[in-house]
Amino acid sequence: MNRTVRLLALSRNRQNKVRSFFITLTVCFTTLLLTSVFSIGYGALDFERKNAEILYGEYYGSLSHLSAEEAEIVAERGEVAESGLSAYAGEAQTDEKLSLDLIWMDETCRRLCGSSSRLSSGRYPASSNEIAAQLGFFRAVGAESIRPRDTVTLMVRSDLESFYEPVKFTVSGILEENSDKRTVRGYTAFVSEEFLKNFQND
Repeated sequence: MNRTVRLLALSRNRQNKVRSFFITLTVCFTTLLLTSVFSIGYGALDFERKNAEILYGEYYGSLSHLSAEEAEIVAERGEVAESGLSAYAGEAQTDEKLSLDLIWMDETCRRLCGSSSRLSSGRYPASSNEIAAQLGFFRAVGAESIRPRDTVTLMVRSDLESFYEPVKFTVSGILEENSDKRTVRGYTAFVSEEFLKNFQND
C-alpha cells in the first residue's frame, strides 16, 4: 500500500514538473513576443518621429483652392511663420495605367514639402517649357535615357475638359526614383510658373 502511494506520488510529481516546465516556457515566450512587438512598434514610431521632416516635409497644414488674395491674407497672418504656393498645371498622356501630373511649386513650398532634397541631377524648372521629373515619368511617356538639357515632347492637357496637345519640354532636372516601385500609381513632374500661367491661359 505504501509503495503504491509512493509510486503514485512520484508519478504526480513528475507530471507537475513537466507541467511547470511548459508553463514557465510559455510565460517566457509570451514575454519575449510582447517585448519584441513593443520594441518594434516603438522603434517604428521613434523612426517616424525623428525622420518626419524628411519623410513628410516640415509643413503643418495645407489649404487648397485659394485665390491669390486669399493666399496673401494667409501669408500675412501672425500664426503662419512661413507659407509656400503650389498649383496644378495639367496632366500628361500615357498608355500605361498611371497618373502623370504636372505641378508648379515655389521654392518655399518645395522646401516645406521636402521636395528640394529629391533632386538627383540638374535643377528645378525656371523658364517656360522646362520640366523636372523622375525617370519613371519619362519612361511612361516613351522617353528612355533622359538627361538634363534633353528635349521631350509630351501630350498634355490642363484639365479633364481639354484636349491633349503636344508640348515640347526641355528637361531641367531628374528627381530621385521612389524606393518601392511596386506601389507607384503615378508620377508628378515639376514645371515652371511661366509655363503654368501660359498653359492655363491658352
